[in-house]
Amino acid sequence: MARRESDALIWESSCELIKLAIDYASELQPLPAPPLLFEDMPISVPNSEKIRQRAIGLHAADRAGFTRLLAEAVENQIPDFVSRSIDVERAEEKWMANNVAQITQKVVLGRLNEWLSTALDPVVPDGERWYLAAALLTGLAHTSPDTIVADTSHLFESIAIASPPGRWSTRSAPGPHNLDWRQSDTRGPISPDSNVDGVIAVNWLIDALAKDVEANQTILAEWILGFSVRLHLHGPLRYDEWLLTLAPLSESTGIAAAAALPHLLESSPEASQILTKSLLNHPNVSVRRRLLEVTPSIFPLDLQLGLNLIDNGLIDLDSDVRVLATSALNSLDRWDELAFIERCVTIVDHSDPRVRRRFGQTGLRSCLAIDPSDERQILSRMWVGDDETLRARLETFMIEMAENDPNSFKQQLARIIQEKPNAADRLLAALKARNIALD
Repeated sequence: MARRESDALIWESSCELIKLAIDYASELQPLPAPPLLFEDMPISVPNSEKIRQRAIGLHAADRAGFTRLLAEAVENQIPDFVSRSIDVERAEEKWMANNVAQITQKVVLGRLNEWLSTALDPVVPDGERWYLAAALLTGLAHTSPDTIVADTSHLFESIAIASPPGRWSTRSAPGPHNLDWRQSDTRGPISPDSNVDGVIAVNWLIDALAKDVEANQTILAEWILGFSVRLHLHGPLRYDEWLLTLAPLSESTGIAAAAALPHLLESSPEASQILTKSLLNHPNVSVRRRLLEVTPSIFPLDLQLGLNLIDNGLIDLDSDVRVLATSALNSLDRWDELAFIERCVTIVDHSDPRVRRRFGQTGLRSCLAIDPSDERQILSRMWVGDDETLRARLETFMIEMAENDPNSFKQQLARIIQEKPNAADRLLAALKARNIALD
């Protein structure tokens, strides 16, 4: 297949993808107003048919621009083995023919960036290009989410701050993680200011996507995750309200909202409490699992909320959620030792053997480090239980204790014998096999 045939296939595919996206967006009229306007060049709001004709016509007329976008897409995506081929041109043609859809997505994304950059030009913004870019972005989010999913956050944030994509940057606040940081450095983070009309446009786009959450959940989830760290935009975008609205509607948005919870705690503690209740009652177990995975990040921000998450996780109907809650418990010891010990005591008698086993792997050492005398008899109670799998895991721990701290081991051994005499037989046999003698 000649290279020009591959080019033609990608050209036709790009035209079809743009047409499909614009056709979908035409059903969502009217589109939001441009974030930036050039006063010397007034613009009237185009109807859906005019937007459709103009978008397809501009793409078709700019064949040179297509060639440039195609060359960039191929250069950025072509695998290394193609350039190592004996006949590079033939291998490249074959690769292009087999990856028409993938290359087409990058070409159309490049076209979207071009139109959006022109529309958000700070000197001479083009209002007409804005309507084309807004329609294409909205349509692609629904008809071909894979095209923009990796760039969702950047594109939406560019609109929110009314700045061309790829031409703005942020800087995090300096801190101990920087090699050249000094404690006297009080500089804060650098973040572009939001634009009122840009924020309105982003809210319109999210509202349009939220009308069909199941179809658009990939893009919505990516938006939730991307904007979770943009604390300066949480207020203008009503980020907390969107999370409360989107989290219960699908699995993807629920998981994304759970991952964003630690960041939301910094900008809106009240909304975080409401969101937590919603996520704990989410019907999809994957959402509750993700919520327990981020619980260790919540402890330094809101200890009581983290404790509530662990307490609810330990009684969840799903075994994986209960195990994740047990894993998260291990991070509690550095924030509240008493609360940690109290929950360790309850885990010893937990009905789920997976919970007890996970605690034996992750939390037991921390528990005994806080309470070396083990006044609550956590270790001995776990040993005399009927769980042979857990007892096998504890055996290594007990032998290590016998070698390094004989007095504590004797104390534990006495408790085991007192509670269940024959339960110590296995442990004593293991000590004998390793030639560990007790005085």
